[in-house]
Amino acid sequence: MRSRKPASAAARKTLWAAAAVAACLNTGGCGGSRTASFDNEFTGPKGQPPPAGWSYDLGNRGWGNHELETYTARRANSFLDGSGHLVIRAIREPDGTWTSARLVTRDHFSQAYGIFAARIRFASGAGMWPAFWLLGGHGEAGGEIDVTEKYGNGTWGNSSSSVFSEHDTRQRSTGDTHAGTGWHVWTVTWSATAITFAEDGRPLLTVRKFAGWPHRPMYLVLNLAVGGSGGGPVPASSGSAEMLVDWVRVTE
Repeated sequence: MRSRKPASAAARKTLWAAAAVAACLNTGGCGGSRTASFDNEFTGPKGQPPPAGWSYDLGNRGWGNHELETYTARRANSFLDGSGHLVIRAIREPDGTWTSARLVTRDHFSQAYGIFAARIRFASGAGMWPAFWLLGGHGEAGGEIDVTEKYGNGTWGNSSSSVFSEHDTRQRSTGDTHAGTGWHVWTVTWSATAITFAEDGRPLLTVRKFAGWPHRPMYLVLNLAVGGSGGGPVPASSGSAEMLVDWVRVTE
């Protein structure tokens, strides 16, 4: 059976509530009420840019992973589809190069601790490397939390979730989280003592505090990389690929 987008905003909020409750129950952090500190539904006319609160990382830097794409702010690479989704599209250009988009909330929103969640349908295929993750304001010095990333290299499994310590000295990660090609709600509950990852409310991994524990505010990242260590070789026949984001929410 094909996964489908909920019919209403109320249905989407119900999914979010279920994921949040499952995450906080798993970490024993459900005491008191929770207030949304960030909430994007990506509603708007087709072809509009992402909402305020998101900006872009730009350029073709390889990004430390030998990636092939040039990240742009063009509407061809990131836009609203008019059906309540953000689209991030990787495109093979006529000259054989790749463009894509990497959206960030840096300088708009960052937070230490809380529940961070998004409903995403990832791009699939060899060479593609989409992700939803958190990064410290000073880059790797503040640590990194990969809520989920899907691999196209054919050797790392389908997808995983990870925690990197401050200054990138230590890592804890899941194995295969089976992101597949359907819609999933990905959640991370981050506290001063534990980080728990969940898929559709099902806990995947709890990481307990270790040396270099990330504790400073992090901003959100949504991107679709091409090639590199996680994407792997890109078939010559590959054209464009898309990841769709239904919503992103954060609670305090």
